[in-house]
Amino acid sequence: MVDVDGVAIGQFQFVDISADGSEVGGLVGYNFQRGNLIYGIELSLANGGATGNSAFDTLDLDETLEWQVKSSATLTARVGTIVGQTLFFGSAGVARSKVHYGFLNLADDLVTVEADNRIDSTFNGYVLGVGLEHALSARLIFRTEVLHSEFSSQTLDLLPSAAPVEYSPSNTAVRIGLVMSF
Repeated sequence: MVDVDGVAIGQFQFVDISADGSEVGGLVGYNFQRGNLIYGIELSLANGGATGNSAFDTLDLDETLEWQVKSSATLTARVGTIVGQTLFFGSAGVARSKVHYGFLNLADDLVTVEADNRIDSTFNGYVLGVGLEHALSARLIFRTEVLHSEFSSQTLDLLPSAAPVEYSPSNTAVRIGLVMSF
């Protein structure tokens, strides 16, 4: 599950876009072990993600702003401790998301933005997370984690007659999966 938040319109109007969804992805990594301490590095890639929209009124047209996360990637370092068959860990690193967004469905069809006219952009930021892995066998591991990302802001003029839109997204993802150890 993915949740994305954070948009400001002009100088005074702030709009929260709550975008929820799911994504499919994978990860590769390498761990080192010293006693019960595990540390390592991981790269994760995912497609799909959150979709959402928010209605607001900067032009007296009852605009709707749509936001879609197309893909995301993280590169993290992690440190954890083993208790029995379970690893508890924390992670920190860099995050990158490709998004697709724009105005749509303006009142009275004064302005309609088709899917191919919307804006594609890439946001970079940082990611922090906590999680656990439980060994089901020598090679199969159940994994769950929560990752929170904060991304850099971007200011765009989506419509010539509207106030600039500033995107300051944050993203919280809950990941659940199976990991094969080699």
